[in-house]
Amino acid sequence: MSKKKQTPKSSPIPEGETWLGNIIDRHADFLAYALTALTALMALLLFNARMSEGGDDSSYICRALDFIDQGRYPDYQGPLYPLFLAPFIALTGGVDVIGLKFTSYALIVLGQLAMYLSLKRFASPRLLLSVMLLMAVNLWFVQFGSLTYSEPFFILFQWLLVWGLLRLDATVANTRRHAIVWGLVVGAAVVLAALVRTAGFGFGVAAVAFLLVRRRWAATISVAASIVLFFGLWIAIRTAVWGHVKTDDKQLNSLLQVDPYDPAEGLETPQGFVNRFVGNSNLYISKHYVKMLGLKDPDSRETSPLQTVILYALFLWGAYVAYKKNRAILLIAILAATMLSLTFFSLQTLWDQYRLILPYVALMHIVLLYALADLVRRLTRRHKMKVMALVVLVPSAILFSRSAAQMDLLTLRKNLSSDPLAGYTPDWYHYLSMCQSVAELTPDAYVACRKPNMARIYAGGRKFYGIYTIPSDDPDVLVANLKNHGVTHIIIGSLRRDPAQAGLGVINTIHRYVNFIIQKYPGFIEQVAVQGTTDTEPAALFKLHYEYATPR
Repeated sequence: MSKKKQTPKSSPIPEGETWLGNIIDRHADFLAYALTALTALMALLLFNARMSEGGDDSSYICRALDFIDQGRYPDYQGPLYPLFLAPFIALTGGVDVIGLKFTSYALIVLGQLAMYLSLKRFASPRLLLSVMLLMAVNLWFVQFGSLTYSEPFFILFQWLLVWGLLRLDATVANTRRHAIVWGLVVGAAVVLAALVRTAGFGFGVAAVAFLLVRRRWAATISVAASIVLFFGLWIAIRTAVWGHVKTDDKQLNSLLQVDPYDPAEGLETPQGFVNRFVGNSNLYISKHYVKMLGLKDPDSRETSPLQTVILYALFLWGAYVAYKKNRAILLIAILAATMLSLTFFSLQTLWDQYRLILPYVALMHIVLLYALADLVRRLTRRHKMKVMALVVLVPSAILFSRSAAQMDLLTLRKNLSSDPLAGYTPDWYHYLSMCQSVAELTPDAYVACRKPNMARIYAGGRKFYGIYTIPSDDPDVLVANLKNHGVTHIIIGSLRRDPAQAGLGVINTIHRYVNFIIQKYPGFIEQVAVQGTTDTEPAALFKLHYEYATPR
């Protein structure tokens, strides 16, 4: 008597599976939307209505302002993000900080959903949902939903690349028209990403590497041609609108130097670049990435070569298994390896900013969890689901608790209602208060300060002259520099050298600049306003008297 064939509904749950796992698989789309909503909620609860002290977010806005006011091409740090911000600024008729921040909010939420949609046909829904959960409760990720940095914009093009590449790879048996269409999508994603951040050209390297590994020769040529086509199109548009644009090589040159702030140190050697890779690996993997896994105290500054080696080994194992079994995870592994290698080799270790690897954290999570799932399956197939649930849920709970500890709705309420500077440390509060007061000066007043872009945001768009270095110790040269730029006033603040603690010194570039001058010309500066007191990290505004600085 033949056995009756069981239907999928009545089939027993496979070994190692659980009813919960089956529910997740059946309702993956709904759960993905729910986790996207969780990301949106967390980003709201952690919303930061202030400009960051780092200053790059202010710089992007200022370049957008210069584009609107003067038509200037934003040639530094990638032109596309300032161009993206420009219409929003133009529509509001000024710098609406909160409105601009909500563009980042929309981008970070869309990025989460884009990750799922780009991979849902090619990777396990449980893996993708696990990564979405880890990202949704990750303080370091969701806080970018209220910062006008380029990372959320860049992440969106990253997932456009993945979406296009996987579909291009799948078109080998389909029509040539489909292959051309998806090749154009990939090329567009590479060029758009590169226009947001120069590192985006690494997407092209990763795309070609993936297609070569997959032996998609025609697709490789199609993508390369598409990149050349779109980049050439952009150059043509740029030339038509702005004419010949002289490329600013300062950023590239600084990366090639041993010390970006001291050209006298010379250019980096091959061994120096290797040392960079090792040093950056320890910084970004064992320090920053481990924090984003919830496995290290957020305030820790320690690195661990052992942790770095272990995580690299897991990544390599995940890439190897993916090469054998899953082309989507293989693509993610190649993309992560390419972009992290580019970052670690090119950047000096002194930068040490976690946001430099933020776009690639989800990629790293995917490969890491894929590797762990394979190892767990080999060790204990029966309890695989339970073990992996712990691997995901325990770090998620830790990350959520750390995110919750940073929620400050009272300060957010003050920022939105009465005091846009509430929440800053006293040094920044007084400095930015002084910058705000500059708006009351006469139109022909031109003020120098240490953070001109941030000052401009809080002074209603009024321009400042930035002093970042001291070009000479000759007082007359320093006076001439200020006079030639039309500077009439100068702000001297008490910005902390260590942002986390007062009393450990201040950023003293302007102090030293002025001190060289007043040693020879004591009457050159006159204090006209002050914010704060001597004991509360004050900022002062000084008027410059060029009539007292005439060389004898």
